Amino acid sequence: MTHIRDARILILATEASGRWEVSVSREELRRTGARVDIATVDGRGIEDGLEIGRPERIGADLKFADARPDDYEALVLSGFHLSPEVISPKWPARGLVIRFLETRRTIGAMCHGPWLPIEADVFAGGPDGLPPGWQAEIVTSRAPADVDDFVARIVEGVEHDRRSWR
Repeated sequence: MTHIRDARILILATEASGRWEVSVSREELRRTGARVDIATVDGRGIEDGLEIGRPERIGADLKFADARPDDYEALVLSGFHLSPEVISPKWPARGLVIRFLETRRTIGAMCHGPWLPIEADVFAGGPDGLPPGWQAEIVTSRAPADVDDFVARIVEGVEHDRRSWR
């Protein structure tokens, strides 16, 4: 079992991610004591694409390709609103999701985030995907009003170490 204060959480983000999906979730997860990193396609910060007229520059800690799944207890997929294609063809992001699912670590998905594993054919089977009949649990948040419950479920998932559920 990992206590949340000892946990590292990775948020995947793109320019199509909204402020609440990245900045707000990062701050709320940090309030629990977790260390939270943001990964982007190129490792540079992003300007959230959904805050029309009030864009915010959000810094990144690393790029998808440099993220090592075994360094994190949880993964958060920000919404990628209207553009899952921005991220799903990128093998490192797809590989991260598969590794988190294979090792039964906590995955959270915000807004349109649940589309990432679907669009990336994570569940399609074959040598590059999960086998048919795979059971996965993904914590979801649909709107800013859900963030408190979303964060609580992420904490619960980290502290109960689902990896032992095999």
